[in-house]
Amino acid sequence: MARISVALNDKADEAIERLAKKERTTKADILRRALALYNYVQQETEGEGKKLSLTNRDGEVEKDIVLT
Repeated sequence: MARISVALNDKADEAIERLAKKERTTKADILRRALALYNYVQQETEGEGKKLSLTNRDGEVEKDIVLT
């Protein structure tokens, strides 16, 4: 497994710490999950006009996410 060092600002570090505590996992695992999700979304939204939509329980679009 490769190792890297990353410098984070306080806000990013606090967010990763909060998520790690909430999920009862490590900060490294949170970063791996985030990267996997970003990679998936990037692949799925490749191509013109594709976007990721967040919907509520009724299927109504709450937000659209477009990666450029």
